[in-house]
Amino acid sequence: MNMKLNENVRGLRMIRQMIVALSFTSVAVFAGAVADNQNTIEQKVDSINAKRGVSIGGSIRAMHTGSHFSSDQDLDGINKFPDHERTEFVNADFDFTFRPWEFVRANATLRFEAGMQDYFAGSSKSISVPWLNAEGNIGTNFYWVIGNFREQYTPLTLFAPDVEIMYEPMVFARGRHMAKKQELLEGNQRNLQGVNLQFRASPNDAFGEIRAEAIFARLRRVQELDFSGEVGNIVPNDLISGSSQASNMDKWLLSGNLEWFPLSRNLLVGATGMWVFDDKSSFTYTYRHQGGDLNQPYIREPINPFDTLPQNTKIASARLGADVAGIMGNKNLILDLVGEFAMSFDEVYSQEEVLDSLGAPVMTAVSEDQNGKAILVNLNAGYKTDNAWGILLKGDFVSNDSAWFNNLAQSPQFFARRILNTDIDGNTIKYGVNSALYSTFGALYHFTPKY
Repeated sequence: MNMKLNENVRGLRMIRQMIVALSFTSVAVFAGAVADNQNTIEQKVDSINAKRGVSIGGSIRAMHTGSHFSSDQDLDGINKFPDHERTEFVNADFDFTFRPWEFVRANATLRFEAGMQDYFAGSSKSISVPWLNAEGNIGTNFYWVIGNFREQYTPLTLFAPDVEIMYEPMVFARGRHMAKKQELLEGNQRNLQGVNLQFRASPNDAFGEIRAEAIFARLRRVQELDFSGEVGNIVPNDLISGSSQASNMDKWLLSGNLEWFPLSRNLLVGATGMWVFDDKSSFTYTYRHQGGDLNQPYIREPINPFDTLPQNTKIASARLGADVAGIMGNKNLILDLVGEFAMSFDEVYSQEEVLDSLGAPVMTAVSEDQNGKAILVNLNAGYKTDNAWGILLKGDFVSNDSAWFNNLAQSPQFFARRILNTDIDGNTIKYGVNSALYSTFGALYHFTPKY
């Protein structure tokens, strides 16, 4: 009995020692695996922070609206308009980001879109690339981008006016926001295509930060989209003077911007220079029936015969601002003031009568420089508490003379235009207050488009 008991005890001790040894081994192996996993996790975190590799995202938007109309007052069926209408639309945006190195990356948006009413009847679908660029950085101070990008400076230089409409019905606001989303528009930034170079440095709090930027971009190119050859017509194939938004020449932008924010970025000193010009060598012609009459022969004329003279506009701006509350170190006080003065130097044209080589009077275009100026002052004053309440007073003073001109600051970024006709379109309601661009029923009920 005693011998068997002792043997059992020794056997239990050996088993216990083996379990402990195995435990230490498994702990050591587990610790080694944890260390390897930790290294792998750290590498993945570094890669994620650096955004190396490929990332894919995007969004899908689909819409279906339907409406039915009936009236007891129209017993004889005088109203011939459709009484049941449907609109269905879907598009898918796929965003691709390629980053082989930490300092270089490429971005592309691939868009698939189709009207669901003719999805199976159409032989092809629309595929486009609305956004494509390559960007990167050199160190921590220099940044560059080639392709599509967004930028804004100040309301008097490079700016896209975009304000919310007060008391706008929800159905109209929804349609407008969807249209802006479709056009990839964001805030007061302008969508540009070209080269953007930026330099930023912040050595210390006293010096603050200095920013330098240069842009070379094409604002508009010559391209024929509709049968008339007038790119961007408000009403396609229309010959009414002023109806075309087309350009006979490529339009370019060359700009430079310099800003300094001293005293922990509580002061602002800035200057901007811009040059907007048309490339005369890109002047393009098209062929149309004379006078718009299909029975007349084709004649050669500019794509936009109503605007044949090149633009040549220069903008110079200087601004000064201060965050008084920031200088005082008061986190509850709101008090900042910014003033900007800008001048425009625009080459304008007028018609004058001169004599040709035979002594006959002819009309010719004569250019002259027209200088304008504008002033903008912005004041924000108020007081706020941490989590209770706050009061803010905002004031803007804007003044410009009649010669001031800057088409990159005064024109809105979203132009109300329709791609498809509706069932209520016709030659008698195309203009003025009856323009088919926007109508109450078109916005509310989405009249069935004709393909």
